[in-house]
Amino acid sequence: MAGVLNYELDLWGRLDREREASEALLEQSEFARDAVRLNVIADVVATYFDLRNAERQLRITEETVASREETYRIEQIRFDSGETGELALRQAQSELETTRAQLPGQKQRVRILEGALAILVGMSPAELMAELDFGDTQLADIVLPEGVPAVLPSSLLQRRPDIRSAEAGLIAANASIGVAEASRLPTLNLGAFLGTAAGDSSDLFTTAAQTWGLSATVMGPLFDFGRSRSRVDTAEALAAQAEVQYRATVNQAFNEVRNALVTFETSGERIEATLAQVEALARTLELAEVRYREGFVGFIELLDAQRALLSAELALSEAMRDRLTATATLFKALGGGWEADA
Repeated sequence: MAGVLNYELDLWGRLDREREASEALLEQSEFARDAVRLNVIADVVATYFDLRNAERQLRITEETVASREETYRIEQIRFDSGETGELALRQAQSELETTRAQLPGQKQRVRILEGALAILVGMSPAELMAELDFGDTQLADIVLPEGVPAVLPSSLLQRRPDIRSAEAGLIAANASIGVAEASRLPTLNLGAFLGTAAGDSSDLFTTAAQTWGLSATVMGPLFDFGRSRSRVDTAEALAAQAEVQYRATVNQAFNEVRNALVTFETSGERIEATLAQVEALARTLELAEVRYREGFVGFIELLDAQRALLSAELALSEAMRDRLTATATLFKALGGGWEADA
């Protein structure tokens, strides 16, 4: 019976480099997981905003249909009384049916987005609609963070999980070069054993029966026909590839932040301009409806005002959605948001 202990002296740092590579690979997988989580969060938020926009556009179209039903009713009365010809009546009917024909497609889009959002949060569409009460919240009611901070490059490099993951991969690849190079050198192993040579159980722990010994073994490649050199070359090539990937990830990150900042800033200007347009067109339609009922303007003038307002209201809804989506995109591009300036 004997116990044996072996220990390898890390003469060339191979074991340290193996440990460094293993730790870096673990960090790489953890940061990659964080990057996936951040992408899912951004997708959930963007899909939610798309859904609210689709619901708003559906309501706008439904309200427009109701308005054009009233216009058609008035034209029918005027036609029956001989005040207008059949052309105006058919134009009113055509415009009503054209607007009404948009409803099925808009309802379909709402249902599709409900399904997409449900998948992202791990629920069925029925469960999502049953458990999440959106209430009467409008896109314009969603509060956005105040201001956008100036993010320093060093801060961005530390916040983005995809950059951290690529950096960890580069560290692991460089450490693997050290492992491959150290593997070409001899290794020194120390060994010790302690045992007993007793022939009877009563003599197991007697001094005379005890045996022990020490050993030192040097091992190294002699004729490997270039295999160790090939492993070093492979490790260096993988490290070069990891460096290219890291640089590409950093460049992509800064490009995403730049684009997100531009979209965030311009989307606010777009909302202001479109909102002013909607307000002006709403007033124009209000005046046109009054004059239409009084008989001072014809159906075509009213129709033009209705068309213009519908188009502007749909554009405003999209602009609000784009503003919210730009905020979510900026949140993702900055690696998970930002801290408001004090």
